[in-house]
Amino acid sequence: MKKIVLLFLVLSGFIIAQEEEQSSSKQKNPMMNQPITVMIGGDFIVTGSFTASKYQRLDHFITTIFTQAKLNTLSGLTEIETIKQFEKKINNYALRDITLKHADGSVQKIDLLKFRLTGDLKNSPYLLSDDAIIFPSFDEEKNVIDIDGAINKPTKFQFVKGDKLADAVLFAGGLDKDAYENILKAEISRLDGSGNKEELITVGINDDFELKSGDRIRVLADENQKGSYKVLVLGEVKYPGFIYVTKDSTTLRDVLIKAGGITQIADLDRGQLI
Repeated sequence: MKKIVLLFLVLSGFIIAQEEEQSSSKQKNPMMNQPITVMIGGDFIVTGSFTASKYQRLDHFITTIFTQAKLNTLSGLTEIETIKQFEKKINNYALRDITLKHADGSVQKIDLLKFRLTGDLKNSPYLLSDDAIIFPSFDEEKNVIDIDGAINKPTKFQFVKGDKLADAVLFAGGLDKDAYENILKAEISRLDGSGNKEELITVGINDDFELKSGDRIRVLADENQKGSYKVLVLGEVKYPGFIYVTKDSTTLRDVLIKAGGITQIADLDRGQLI
């Protein structure tokens, strides 16, 4: 017990020392508490210059600005249909191919969709003073990839040049290995510019295949046929109730055996199979 108390005291002292050191650092370096200015441009709910914290990540900053702008606008709307149209329009801003320009002239490409799925912090860096965040236009009907089949979440997502099949599977929540077996291939349906000519491309699910805007992907697999197949047995058997069976290969004899067999007074000639 003394050792545990001593360890607790040591850890408490260490934590307090850390907090005092951080507080002291902020006092010694008041610039850490100074706000910075960040510009938002492009196709976003609001544009212009905004105040951010010096150690604020891009995703947190964008989410804060978006939420506040949305609330400010909604507070002035009263018609339900107008509110629905407004929300549909503003919620479809681009999450990918965002340009982050720094004051020194360097540029980063930001993929907030990947950040929100993977937590990869390179797609949500700390903001710097005089950063500029530029949102591209997003056409949710044309500049998209559609994926369906043996994946967890059939979805459409914004296409960015360089996207691979693996990216599409990621945005679809991964392969649905619980419901499907032998997930080995994907079929890419690719239309020409007129929309009338289709090219079908079959690739391996792990191939490093590069996608094009408008591709429709169907992940191919054998559907898992496991299910809660059961039959109800009532009457003169030892264990009446539900009996689990296979999809289509369990016999009546198998069921009766699982039910413990018939009783001595059972009349098989009057049994019914419904």
